[in-house]
Amino acid sequence: MTSPTQSTEAPAAFLSGVRPWIIASVIAITVVATIVPDTPPPPRVLRPPRVVLHHGVSSLVIPGAGMAKVRLGMRPVIVRKLLGRPANRHRLRPPAGDLTVWNYPRQVLHVRFRKTYVRKPAPPHTAVVVGSISTTSRHWRTHFGIGVGSSEAAVTRVYTDAYCENFVSGLRDCSLGGQRNGDPETDFFIRNGHVREVGVTFGYSTPY
Repeated sequence: MTSPTQSTEAPAAFLSGVRPWIIASVIAITVVATIVPDTPPPPRVLRPPRVVLHHGVSSLVIPGAGMAKVRLGMRPVIVRKLLGRPANRHRLRPPAGDLTVWNYPRQVLHVRFRKTYVRKPAPPHTAVVVGSISTTSRHWRTHFGIGVGSSEAAVTRVYTDAYCENFVSGLRDCSLGGQRNGDPETDFFIRNGHVREVGVTFGYSTPY
């Protein structure tokens, strides 16, 4: 049978063999756990879905601005530096408009130039600039992955402000922008429920 004296001496002997820094660490952890209250995790930040495109930024269709690296309002010399010499070019006469079209079959791009009134560089003058650019290739897509092959439902789900209407010969047009004549407009031309062509233009656009 163990005497009371022996039972009190045993813990003292045990503690005397424990390193002081271990005791201090245990005490510190106990104090911190007692003082610091439980804090809820930070709220989750919801972000819109993003499609990572295999071909990178140069493969983007930018609604109201352009596609590939070509932008509305660019001069022909800049387009040629970006895309190279067109495979062929032709001119459209009224009622389509007095336009010059550059075709790039390899990239499946059609660039239309038109004469317009510009203020820069001064003085104001008439210049030939990119009036529209269009494609029938699945390669060129918007930041959210919308392009040729996308369903009309996908277009309207991503772009809730798109205005869709029947166009010609069973073709539908879902457009963004272009509320006023000359404003930039993006058109998704749809047949049988899926996008067949994408065009970015100043104002009214006609599919190829």
